[in-house]
Amino acid sequence: MTVFTRKQDSLVVELTMTMLTFNGTAAEIYDHLKSVFADPTLTQEDRDLMPEIILQAFGTGAYILQDLRNREGFEAVNAHLQLVAAQWALRLEQDAAGDG
Repeated sequence: MTVFTRKQDSLVVELTMTMLTFNGTAAEIYDHLKSVFADPTLTQEDRDLMPEIILQAFGTGAYILQDLRNREGFEAVNAHLQLVAAQWALRLEQDAAGDG
């Protein structure tokens, strides 16, 4: 397991929170993530570890969702994820149609 620096840990948190809570169009999410990756304070080591940082963020997000499922019940989390997925699909359709 890789031991991350403080900056790398903050990237994990930023990416995890983006995945779980960002409410925007696909283009807005892409622009946000692009700005995270283009941060001039990132060192070459940070950039080299980016695949591991991204995997850690996905793992953290999955853990959070699992914890929610255990506390609130599968049905509540499943309903929330279905709603988010439907909103995401609608936004993609609106973006493609030029409505959003």
